[in-house]
Amino acid sequence: NGITGIYRIRLSPTVTMLWTALLLLIGFVISPQTLGAASINRIAAGVAEQMLLADVLEDADGGLGLADIRARDAEFTPLEGLKLPQSKSAWWLRVQLAPEPGSSRDRVLIAGIPSLLEIQLYTPAPGGDQVYLSGAGVPQSLRALPSWEPRFPLQLVDGVQVLYLRVQDSAELVVPLRLVNASALAQRDSERAVWMSLFLGLMLGLLVYNLFLYLSLRDPAYGWYVVSGSALLLCFLMITGWGGLYLWPESSGFGGLARLLLPAVWGAAYWRFIARFFALNADYPRLNRLVQVFSSLFFLIALWSLTGERFYGSRALHLLTIIALPCVFLIGIRRWLDGFRPAGIIMLGQFALVLPTFILALRVAGLIGASSLIEPGLLLGAAAETLFFAVALAQRISGAENARDSALNLLLTERQARLEQVEADNADLEQRVFDRTAELEEANQNLEEQKVRLSQEASQDNLTGLANRRALAQRFQLVSDLSKRNAADYALLLFDLDGFKDVNDTAGHDAGDSVLRILAERLQTLVRAGDTLARIGGDEFVVLLAQNASEAEARTFALRLLGAVSQSVVVGERTYKLGASVGIALSIPGRDTLSEMMRLADLAMYSAKRGESEPRIVVANQ
Repeated sequence: NGITGIYRIRLSPTVTMLWTALLLLIGFVISPQTLGAASINRIAAGVAEQMLLADVLEDADGGLGLADIRARDAEFTPLEGLKLPQSKSAWWLRVQLAPEPGSSRDRVLIAGIPSLLEIQLYTPAPGGDQVYLSGAGVPQSLRALPSWEPRFPLQLVDGVQVLYLRVQDSAELVVPLRLVNASALAQRDSERAVWMSLFLGLMLGLLVYNLFLYLSLRDPAYGWYVVSGSALLLCFLMITGWGGLYLWPESSGFGGLARLLLPAVWGAAYWRFIARFFALNADYPRLNRLVQVFSSLFFLIALWSLTGERFYGSRALHLLTIIALPCVFLIGIRRWLDGFRPAGIIMLGQFALVLPTFILALRVAGLIGASSLIEPGLLLGAAAETLFFAVALAQRISGAENARDSALNLLLTERQARLEQVEADNADLEQRVFDRTAELEEANQNLEEQKVRLSQEASQDNLTGLANRRALAQRFQLVSDLSKRNAADYALLLFDLDGFKDVNDTAGHDAGDSVLRILAERLQTLVRAGDTLARIGGDEFVVLLAQNASEAEARTFALRLLGAVSQSVVVGERTYKLGASVGIALSIPGRDTLSEMMRLADLAMYSAKRGESEPRIVVANQ
């Protein structure tokens, strides 16, 4: 009955080679890590990236502070390998650095894998120790350097520099320490971006393709694959740190929850997919029950993760993964021997994905050591699984060829009917196309006109037509750049209108707007071709004198400005007399930013406003 029969399996040379390769790869990964006594890390001048040695001290209850750790400095022991025991303790790492003469001082410390929950770096500083945060459980805005992995800025000093790191993660503690310079870091990020982009493209393409098949055929196998594939994609984004960087950068709670929730959801949906793809529910009741048990256990772990407990949940997930994943091949071999040919291709694809996943579970469980090949292996395995599964889908779909042929015939009949209808309405359609083309040409013309109008409005004040803040900033940047090249001085005058509030209070805002427009036209005549007059809000104006403006020239222009403002302004039947207070900021080499000069001019303007003498002109105290 397919359950109690005994099979004699003869391994072909190809299968023998695959198993041999598997054993060799596992042997390479679980080979002992190179051990070395912790010592001072000599930072060579010509090395772009360097692995660091460290000493370790366990903080069992997590209550020790940096002062306590320094008092117990003699209790540190050399850290062997990259992994710390899985526990609820906090762990302190001590790293000693000694840069060689000529080595770059600006470095970045990479501490831990991207999914490491929490890590703190303590570095000596003149006013006390500087503390930096990072880790998957820390929002990007609070991290020392926003990134997909734990990174810390580091300024090397002469002599021996001692750093302390506090790490805590009850699920996994793999803490490789690397010191890199900016160029090596940029290259590392660009190479990783290329691989991740290719991986994401393949995974998303497969998910969209299977979603289309599910919507077309309503086969639950494709639906469960889409669910499991989506969870797997999120798992990879969580493991590689891209999820914390782009999808949930400020969600520290989800960053910790995802470590257990996403793999458990993937396992629950994955085993549902296996049951549907291999059609176990009808002819293989025992295998089907086993698969349902695996799926249910993963689902229970997913629910358990919502409680926030990670230590026991993580161990249960790792143990279940190690037990369950090899069963995929047993089921695949059974179905392949029974004549289900897509099972062979599925087994190859699952082998490419399950092997690095299985090795990752062994590493997390502490049964093997860390290896730099694990994460790239996960990405390559997922990509290979994508290609193999596409071929298997083609074979599986071919089993429904008759149903597709019937659907195709129906589709051709409907298409023929539509074609006849299109030919009958051809004359009307051509006229509609002509009319639509004319409408589009008119719309394009209107859009161009609107684009020009919006461009003007973006750089002009709507009320007065003067330059606005944005145009002032652009003009200031140009003037500043020209000044640096030509060693020319420039000045910024900030002024507002004295008595303008009374205009609004007595005559209304419409009269106030009219006064502003009249004064804007009057002041515009005073400004030279290379200078800029801008309204930055309310009754505040800015004049940027760009042509070799000395203090004397700025004062002279300010006097002309006050004279123009003090002239009577007639609006309707009313006449208004206004004044102004002017603050002047002169360019300062090395500090001539718009915000700085605006601040100085603003202080000077308010000093002028408080003064009793005339004219009300004050130059900023530089």
